Amino acid sequence: MLWTAELALSTVIGNIPRMLPKHLNATIHKDKINPNAIFEWLQKIGNITDTEMLKTFNCGLGFVLSVQKNNYKNFINTMLDKSLPIFEIGHIDDVKINDRCQVI
Repeated sequence: MLWTAELALSTVIGNIPRMLPKHLNATIHKDKINPNAIFEWLQKIGNITDTEMLKTFNCGLGFVLSVQKNNYKNFINTMLDKSLPIFEIGHIDDVKINDRCQVI
């Protein structure tokens, strides 16, 4: 594990860049996040975009971990062995983009 971000009282786009060194950027795949029903309801009634939702809410994600590619399979197996829910929501790049956390 390289970096962590606690999102209980924060937002996905707001907090993930804080866990990364300045030269790295995060790409979040919005289709990999399965928000709690309350967030889906808020988004629908407020006509809020996916990116704005992730800028404003944690969308049910309480904790984000960054794991090196060469340790990824071992990490997943360890989490599954302990019956901990885990899923991948994006990746980290050493590419300069305007936003340090982009949503695709």
